[in-house]
Amino acid sequence: MRNFEFDDIEEHIYHDGIVSTAKCAVWGEFPEEETELSGLRYFDMVFSPRPECDDGSYLPKLEDCSLLDFSITKSDGRYEVTLNCIDDGRGRNDFSHLHFFCDEISVMLSRYEDFSYKNIFSDDMPSAEERAYLKDECHLSSEEYVLGDGITVIYDIYGEDDGSHYIYSTAKIARCSYFKDGIKFFEHLCDRHHLRPAKELIHHANGHSYLPYHVDLYGLSILEIDTGRHYDYVPEGMEHDFRFSAGESFIVTDVHYDPESSLLVCGGCYWACPDEVMVMDFSEPLHYDPRMVKLHDEIPMDYDEYDDIEFLRWEKDSLIVKGEDGNEYAVTKKRLREMLSEKRKEYSLEEFDK
Repeated sequence: MRNFEFDDIEEHIYHDGIVSTAKCAVWGEFPEEETELSGLRYFDMVFSPRPECDDGSYLPKLEDCSLLDFSITKSDGRYEVTLNCIDDGRGRNDFSHLHFFCDEISVMLSRYEDFSYKNIFSDDMPSAEERAYLKDECHLSSEEYVLGDGITVIYDIYGEDDGSHYIYSTAKIARCSYFKDGIKFFEHLCDRHHLRPAKELIHHANGHSYLPYHVDLYGLSILEIDTGRHYDYVPEGMEHDFRFSAGESFIVTDVHYDPESSLLVCGGCYWACPDEVMVMDFSEPLHYDPRMVKLHDEIPMDYDEYDDIEFLRWEKDSLIVKGEDGNEYAVTKKRLREMLSEKRKEYSLEEFDK
């Protein structure tokens, strides 16, 4: 997402579109008239700090309402937002008037909702600009982590020393060296967004063990420990914003493998969004199918798109997650397989669907 510009509201038609709201966000679909004119189909805006309506309440949860009016102005350094809509579903005609102020707005105006799974990894990642910091005078810290099975990893972090002693604000790149029983067996570079390892080793049903790692903010790389073979995957993401191309996709921070089903949980988030749990088929670790399904839509709690969920554990027949309400929820492995099948039908990839 990017910073809001007034052209985003003034140059496009929102009337007769579809809108949903929750907590700190408004999103929806442009009317056909706007799509025919500009090609835009979807809009998404996030407001901060969390806005309060005139009556002191937070934004209500509205879903697929008809949009009547949407305006954004600015005065005294703050944005003033007004939105009127009607929920005409199920024979109702409930009118909603939202009026609030906020300090910042992030926006995404999308031509399409599809996702590009094209692998854009190259040996030039991280960039030459980041690699320029790989010198002794730019060394900030060495961090060692124990991964299990006699494996440790040392993250040598490089960047600019601003005297703050908080390396994560000035780091630019890390050199990640892996040792088994004290002998180095693998090394890779990682950009500044992943300065800690994904700590779970994967003992796969195929008899091999795998080490997940990152080279970029997005994607997930896999090393087959006993053979040294590895697969690096960085998705192109959504070329989404009408002003520029940007590769936004899911940011994986932790993984949790189930050997009985060969399903892999990927915990993480989209940029500046709540914690999410995604699931993928991990039957082929060195050429895994990147199409993942999210669990937000499967959790029957009183929630919205901006509540956290997190992985708890795998059980014999189900995946157990925890909602922001503190409760545990189960999704069966059978249902996860069905969701993945539906995803494959929705977004076909020739190399995986032969």
